[in-house]
Amino acid sequence: MPRLYTRKTEKAKWTAEQLQAAILAINSGRKIRDVGRSFGIAESTLRGRLKNQDYGKPKLGRKPIFSYEVEKELTKHVLKLSKYFYGLTPTELRRLAYEYAVANGIEHRFCSLTKSAGYDWLELFLKRNPEISLRTPEGTSLNRVSSFNETNVRLFYKNLEETMDKFKLNDKCTRIYNVDETGITTVQKPSRILGPKGQKQVGSMISWERGKNVTVVCCMNAAGSFIPPMFIYPRARVSQLLGRGGPAGSLYECSKNGWITTELFFKWMEHFAKVVKPTTLDPVMLIFDNHTSHISIEIYNFCRSNGICIVTLPPHTSHKLQPLDLTFFGPLKTTFNRECDLFLKAHPHEKITMYDLASLFNKSYIKIATMDKGLSGFNSAGIFPLNTDKFTAEDFAPAQELRDVEKEFTFEYLENELDISENQLSTRQDNENEQENFSLERELQAIEEDFNFPSLQDESTSIHDKKGIVKINDLPLTSTVIYHTSIEQLCPIPKVNATSTKRSTSRKRKSIVLTDTPMKLELEQAKEKREMVKKIKQEKLVRKQENSKQNKVKVKEKTQYNSKKNQKKSITAVKSNKIKRDGKRQLNFSTILSDEETDVNEFQQICAVCGEFGLNEIWYRCRDCGLWAHALCTSTDRPASYICDFCQ
Repeated sequence: MPRLYTRKTEKAKWTAEQLQAAILAINSGRKIRDVGRSFGIAESTLRGRLKNQDYGKPKLGRKPIFSYEVEKELTKHVLKLSKYFYGLTPTELRRLAYEYAVANGIEHRFCSLTKSAGYDWLELFLKRNPEISLRTPEGTSLNRVSSFNETNVRLFYKNLEETMDKFKLNDKCTRIYNVDETGITTVQKPSRILGPKGQKQVGSMISWERGKNVTVVCCMNAAGSFIPPMFIYPRARVSQLLGRGGPAGSLYECSKNGWITTELFFKWMEHFAKVVKPTTLDPVMLIFDNHTSHISIEIYNFCRSNGICIVTLPPHTSHKLQPLDLTFFGPLKTTFNRECDLFLKAHPHEKITMYDLASLFNKSYIKIATMDKGLSGFNSAGIFPLNTDKFTAEDFAPAQELRDVEKEFTFEYLENELDISENQLSTRQDNENEQENFSLERELQAIEEDFNFPSLQDESTSIHDKKGIVKINDLPLTSTVIYHTSIEQLCPIPKVNATSTKRSTSRKRKSIVLTDTPMKLELEQAKEKREMVKKIKQEKLVRKQENSKQNKVKVKEKTQYNSKKNQKKSITAVKSNKIKRDGKRQLNFSTILSDEETDVNEFQQICAVCGEFGLNEIWYRCRDCGLWAHALCTSTDRPASYICDFCQ
């Protein structure tokens, strides 16, 4: 096998530099035989290289199955498929090579049983064509593919350029910021480890089966400086222990599910203004995505009064246009997972809780939050220095294909709306054109028969060469016909079916300058709609509560009527049912206590986590020590399996 072959002869030990020196010696007047002896190069090799003017390194072994041109065409097609998000796997590439050789009549040594090329061919092909290599792809959604089009990107760069010119930020890299959120969890992704060869399953220690997600808001500018992050925990109240060992100057908040909300983002904006200290005379530009929590009338008014101009990214384009996603979040999560692995090794049989996340994040944040991350992130996105031609037509090709299909679909839809009379006229014209074309073909056939041209399908006039090219010998050189099965015919780019596309009636978002004056009216209208929806939901909730109260009154009256009718039987039945209900409640809900089931005045406990009472909330009880805690303050979804932090 070529991969395991060891050289056994001293043939062609010379290098390209020695060959060039020998050629210079021959050109100076020395004999070829003497030059070959002095440089260790065969005389026949020197004569052949002089004749072909080939002064490269020596070539040993058999020639490749495909020519240089075919391999370059195959390489170009592989790169094209990867840009269209339909990259080939090694197995698919080997099968394509076999199909191409068979379709074009090329002599090959591929396996006819598996109908694919071998692993040796693939390895040598990759060596001869270093432009391609085996890569691990990232999952890219259809929304990202379709949204990253030329219209959205050009509009974003236009908004950037206008904002920079308006506020004179073209040369102020310290006043251009990008903010985004990412998630960290108590269950890390284990790093790759060394293990026994041949064993498929190799384990690594993690803290939980399912962890709690914590949102971290990060921000950096084009000069490489960072704003202290904000942590959002899935809890009811903030504890001082959550920020133990965290980054200096960080902000710690809580929400019901650990996600960012409009109120929390407004708090971050206040935190941002305190650190950066923008003014109307010295403004800053902030770039973020079009998330609903980032856009509100309160944020608009705050930014306008504090000298913060906001430019939003087009939807589903952060993988190409957001500096934090390009250069910062990836290395940050990799380093964070490594720090979690080191923590579990240094603290055997200890679990990572939410109280440890800030310190672990700080260790990875210090290593990754460097100046080069900010510089390379804004440069690769084309934001600073501003490069409106950062992306070419090849980058927009997948989205352009989808848009062309949508245009064809809408055109067909409009054609179906036409009158029947117009359709009949078009069909008549098509029939007349077909008849004319048919008559012209008959005349051409008659002319060919009169002049006795050789048939193109006659096997006697065609020759198949090794490159898979078919030539017609009897025809003159100007009319030579070449048949060639291309790679694109064997492995075409998947086309979108126009009939399968759905017309979306929803309004598509785009890049906007949020702090522009026309946006104020839209934000106010959006706020009114949200308040109206909230009011309708509250009214529905009140109606449900009233209906439930009425149903309870009806049930109560019905039970009283039944008790009067048969008092003895009802009393015994109620007692027995009550005993069963109480016993079942003790078994299934012994660790849950709510204000609806038990009077708070009779049970006054302090939460073991936050140290407050918190009325009208659900409580969990530790099954080891018996201490009570709010359900939102704990890190579990099942009250029966709750163990407090003191007992873990």
